[in-house]
Amino acid sequence: MDRRISGGLMLMLALLAVIVVPKVLNPASVEGAASVAPPPPPPSAGDCLLEPFSGYTDSDSGRVQTDPAPTFVACTESHGAEIHRIVDVLPPSAGRDGLTAAEHFMGDCWSDLHAEGRIAGTTLHWQWALELQLGVIGPDHRQSAAGQQWAACTVGLSRGEPLTTTFDQLVRNGDPALGSCGRVEPTQGWAMSVPCNEPHDLEWVGYLGIDPGSQLTQDEVDADCTALVTASTGRDAPTTADGIRVATDTTAWYTSADSQSVALPLPPDAAGGWTSCEIRTDGRMLVGSLRRLGDAPLPWAP
Repeated sequence: MDRRISGGLMLMLALLAVIVVPKVLNPASVEGAASVAPPPPPPSAGDCLLEPFSGYTDSDSGRVQTDPAPTFVACTESHGAEIHRIVDVLPPSAGRDGLTAAEHFMGDCWSDLHAEGRIAGTTLHWQWALELQLGVIGPDHRQSAAGQQWAACTVGLSRGEPLTTTFDQLVRNGDPALGSCGRVEPTQGWAMSVPCNEPHDLEWVGYLGIDPGSQLTQDEVDADCTALVTASTGRDAPTTADGIRVATDTTAWYTSADSQSVALPLPPDAAGGWTSCEIRTDGRMLVGSLRRLGDAPLPWAP
């Protein structure tokens, strides 16, 4: 190729580069203002979250803030938590036993979960014994910057297991996933909570609060506990012939902060009481919850 032609071609390419490169590095501007997508709105009760939550985290401002933002999924998919209750703004906590607003909100949520309707077949107002994990979440940093101050109570299984249904169905049906089991320590006389798929000789089915001065008798509570176990297991209440039995255990407490195990009715000087309805074994170990067991064999440990 002629050197002059070659040199001219190189010069033309250089000039083209000078013209094009600045355009690539500095594209033409367009009239108008840049826009940023607004933050998402607050969630709703019943929404499900991919992650389980426990406790809460305060932001620097003292409000509940959650970063990174949780991932929401359909409740028919595997999920770790569900929003049970939401408020636009947490009420102030001043003068409320020294607890934070989030702690009171979590306590109110727990009371809600335990008061979800009377249990079929019983006459007293029992609460299911539930193995649940509660949390409180709030806006992420973008939502907070936009003025959102909501707080939501989340509920999941206590050991973080995933769910594929709603808590309304679980609580009302006494689902096995919510089983509350324990292993009695022979030398201590008390039971240590364990997962229901681990060896245990006790399952808590429900609890009953007793007001001071109540004349509720032991026979009344025992009969109602039997009805509760029948409703929970979906089978006739067990007897000693099955290797398991229904039992109740009542604790009375006093203004002195002392407490003791008692037989009903409560002593006249008691400030209140609490009765648990339980299924106990003859010493053998179970490795599964008895809730909704129906006619299936008892899940004895091998």
